[in-house]
Amino acid sequence: MIQRLLDGLRALVDAPHDARVAADCADAIRLELDCMQMELTPAQRSALRRLLESIDAEAPPSELRTHAVSAASVLGLL
Repeated sequence: MIQRLLDGLRALVDAPHDARVAADCADAIRLELDCMQMELTPAQRSALRRLLESIDAEAPPSELRTHAVSAASVLGLL
């Protein structure tokens, strides 16, 4: 998994209101989903897609944080 994605998820959990952090995390998610550095389980792919959809939809910070926590958890970061 790319370090940029791991760092982005951690940052988004802490700062879901920061548009720059969200945009950087979205870019990293797209890279990981398109050019996988490692095999992702269906649950991991689903959690990353939900987070990406929330970022793209400019969801409220509380929703972004919820999806970021979910993705970080399923990836074993939390």
